[in-house]
Amino acid sequence: MNRQREVETQDRFPETHFQALKDARLSINHGGLSEFGGLWVGEHSKCRREHRSCVIDQLCADGLLDRIGRAPERTAAITETGLMTLDVSGGGQ
Repeated sequence: MNRQREVETQDRFPETHFQALKDARLSINHGGLSEFGGLWVGEHSKCRREHRSCVIDQLCADGLLDRIGRAPERTAAITETGLMTLDVSGGGQ
């Protein structure tokens, strides 16, 4: 049943958004996601993906990330809702 819930959640949640949330979770104690020239990257050393601004914009609009600061020195941090979303989907481990 948990596997079915995980698949259902990921089917409704685009992979690009899911990966950005995972990187934000991984970087929670390392400064979150930082913006570099229109792309966002996680500050944790294990984060290797770049995330497009439109993905971060949508996650912020959905209340899953909080954007902090002004361009070009913005960061984004995962919210409680974002953490719960990852936990439900199985990506918060």
